[in-house]
Amino acid sequence: MATSSSYVFNGQVISIDFSINSGAYKTVAGTDASANWVPTSSTVSFTPLTPTHGALQWGKNTIQFMPTQGTWTAQSIPFEISSSVNPQAQIQIYLFWESSTQFTLVVLVNGQVIFSGDQAQAVAIHA
Repeated sequence: MATSSSYVFNGQVISIDFSINSGAYKTVAGTDASANWVPTSSTVSFTPLTPTHGALQWGKNTIQFMPTQGTWTAQSIPFEISSSVNPQAQIQIYLFWESSTQFTLVVLVNGQVIFSGDQAQAVAIHA
């Protein structure tokens, strides 16, 4: 079965390292006024029938992330993707990092919000 491409977006100036479901870390570059603040993105697979580290799947997923600059604590936010989501769906994950203690994660499926969470739902993974 084919997998769909999904995307992690960064609307911040600072680049962000992220990992999906304990996979290898990837970097999504920052953006700025010269790019009209258009978020940059990095691709992630959605493989609901064959769960794999580094790919999104049905059920519980976890994204771990941290800015590439500074001494900020890496964070982990769990979120669910319903088994009713079509395997060919496109998933978009937006990361908004405001400070070392303020951030938001928004997850969409084909443009519809399925999760929105902030530091209240986050779990620090290391200092």
